[in-house]
Order: sequence, then C-alpha cells, then structure tokens
Amino acid sequence: LTKSDEIGRHFVATKTIEKDTILFSENPLVIGPKWNLADYEQRSTVVPCVGCFTDCQLGQFYCEFCRWPACKPDCPGLGNSNLHGLECGVLRFGRPPKPGDDPEMFFDYYRYDALLVLKCLALQIRNADLFDQLINLESHYNARKNTRYYADADERVVSYLFRNFLDPLQKLERKEGKIVLKMCDRKTLHMIGGILEVNI
Repeated sequence: LTKSDEIGRHFVATKTIEKDTILFSENPLVIGPKWNLADYEQRSTVVPCVGCFTDCQLGQFYCEFCRWPACKPDCPGLGNSNLHGLECGVLRFGRPPKPGDDPEMFFDYYRYDALLVLKCLALQIRNADLFDQLINLESHYNARKNTRYYADADERVVSYLFRNFLDPLQKLERKEGKIVLKMCDRKTLHMIGGILEVNI
C-alpha cells in the first residue's frame, strides 16, 4: 500500500499478476442503490425497492415506517439492519408526498441518488468502526471543492438530505439533548460523496 498526491492511496504489485487473478475479497461496508443517476433514471416511476433493491412501481407499496417505496409490504430487506434498517430511522423524519399530490413531488422527494450517501452516514449508528473505515477512504475532498461536481453534489445530495431529513433530525437532537449522528455536517456528506465517486 502506498500513497501519491495524484491518485491517493493505492496498491502496487510486487510481482507479475496473471489476468483474472483474485487479489482479495471483502464484504461491502454498505449496500444500496446506484449513487449517480442519469436524468431519465431520476424521473422514472420504476424505482428500486428500499428494502431489497428489486424494481418496483412508485406508489404501489411502501415501508410502513418511513413511507419509501417497497416491492411488497413484507419485503425481508425492510427490517434487515444491513439493508433498509440502516437508514429507515432517519428517513422517518421526512414528509413524503401523498397519493393525489403533484407527480413532480414524488420525483423531488424520492431521490435514490442520495440514499447511498445517507446509508453511509447512518453506518455510524450501527457500527462506528466500520464508519471510521469508510470515512478514512480517499475522498479527494479538497480537490473537489469549487468544481461543478461539488456544486452538483451539494444540491442533488447534501442540500436534499439536510432539507428533508437531517435538519429535522438535528432539531430533535437539540431538543432531546441526545446526538444520534455524531458526524453530520455538509463536509462529511461531501466527503462520503467523494468516497463513493473514488471507490465504487
């Protein structure tokens, strides 16, 4: 393992490695939907189930607690702490659109491109050691600042998460005097976004 200013931390081979050789295998820190969606994907009524990520129809079934779309009411992933159970408690702070609301409200509220960032942030609740591993991955935070990618992530992910879920959570934290997410600021969310861009 070495580090360079240009590409950050990386492995360097000490011998010739044959094609298709498995160097190492590890479990993912978090599992979630695609983090970088194309415009047409952001406007689709076919969305990944919040529990198991299979395709489901927007507006058909929901998680009973946070009201995010699910493939079926009893999807096993909904209660799994490694899947939807990781972020469901934070998503409960949102105000989802109701049937009959303007369809645009559904597209604006159910932002699957921000869900993986929230899952990474919520990892600190379940396993602080895994969150430390994640947050210490290369994010290129300083290099990304003042770029169009940073500005896009700030509106598409960071502002969206604060406006809909994290501001209400932090308001309750202040009221109750209990902190749920110790690291929960704009810089942390940008770092997670950078980590996802660099390491996925």
